[in-house]
Amino acid sequence: MIFSVSESAAQLRRIRGIDPLLVGALSLAFLFCLQGITWGRVECWNPDQIALRGLRALRPANYMKPPFHTYLNHAFVVWPVNAVLKIARVPTERTKIANSAKLVGSRLLTTALYLGTVALAYNIGCRFYGRFSAAVIGFVLATSAGFIAYAHFLTADSPLLFWMLAAFWFAQQITFAPNAWNYGIAGFLTGIATATKYNGLAVGIALVVAHLFVTRHESVRRIILSRQLWIGLVMAPVGFILGCPTALYEPRKFWHDFIYNYTVTPRYGGQPDRTAYLAALGRIREIVGIPGAVLIITLAILSCLLILRRRDLSNAATRGYILSGAVFLLYISKMGAFPRTVTRFVLPAIPFLILMIGPALQTVERRKWCRRCVIALLAPLLIYNCICSYLIGKRFNDDPRLTAQLWMIKNVPDGSIIESSSSSPHWSKLP
Repeated sequence: MIFSVSESAAQLRRIRGIDPLLVGALSLAFLFCLQGITWGRVECWNPDQIALRGLRALRPANYMKPPFHTYLNHAFVVWPVNAVLKIARVPTERTKIANSAKLVGSRLLTTALYLGTVALAYNIGCRFYGRFSAAVIGFVLATSAGFIAYAHFLTADSPLLFWMLAAFWFAQQITFAPNAWNYGIAGFLTGIATATKYNGLAVGIALVVAHLFVTRHESVRRIILSRQLWIGLVMAPVGFILGCPTALYEPRKFWHDFIYNYTVTPRYGGQPDRTAYLAALGRIREIVGIPGAVLIITLAILSCLLILRRRDLSNAATRGYILSGAVFLLYISKMGAFPRTVTRFVLPAIPFLILMIGPALQTVERRKWCRRCVIALLAPLLIYNCICSYLIGKRFNDDPRLTAQLWMIKNVPDGSIIESSSSSPHWSKLP
């Protein structure tokens, strides 16, 4: 009985310790993701969706996109739903009634990973910059319409944000506790991020930079031959293999698909062979909006000036800025070198850009009059973000193809043959 009471008291303290600002940010993000969650009714209409793609003996049809999120979605959504159908002995021709459940379940899983992204960014912001900066970072991430839109798609883009920030969280832990556990998990999650989408490998730079922070006073030989560093580096391919195990079974197919994707994706539309750094930076406004892009870039530049003026590598804010800046700059330097740049290519870099505004916000927090001015600027921005996120959900709900599906169910008899294409709803998936 005493154990039970003490356990309840500990649980109550944990509940009281949950930051209401974080709860508010997560609640907003969840509500925006719920609107439009049934878009597609029985299938996702994004042509790049991978969550519901088929598997044959755990093997995907191709490796142009790695299969980890497909495995994750099947494990938590598809296979449990199929198991229920099997237990209930639903006839094969009637299993289409579960397509809606699979779709909504898959979106809820993507939403959960997106909420995890917001929570991780908030925690990282608290660790490096303080609660005020963390709150701003969390609310910007939770309300930016670009993130909300991709949380509705069943692509690897939104889940990738979670795994990259999870790897980054353990990398920043290295600067506070440089033990083998933090090195190993940072490397392992870097591998998982890469198995979610190949460009997730960029977050691995955070592990190396964090290692340089904690070993900066040692010799070059000891820095390179550090046991902890090699644990982290070795765990990255281990994480990738666990996230994409069938690559070992069919290495030739994996390699050919990877090289094809790496070669074709940057110039898929026949773009001339040139860099597109300005185009890549121009995609930022499509994710966080024009007001958000202006404010974030301005604060990131001010933060850079503060860091250069401070020149104190032992300062937590300095370490946070350099770590997030390293990931952002490496990622943009690679994506900007592509002749073809689309919004989803740039999306994974934006959380790290948002983390870079922390030092400026930390300085503002220390001056009450400055803090009031920033809050006065942020309030309209967050309202604007919320309106845009609401309209994003409304666009999903107002998709005319949803009405067309209802018309088909009502007016087309069972067994009819209807011409369809990959850009139209697949009528055969309707129950």
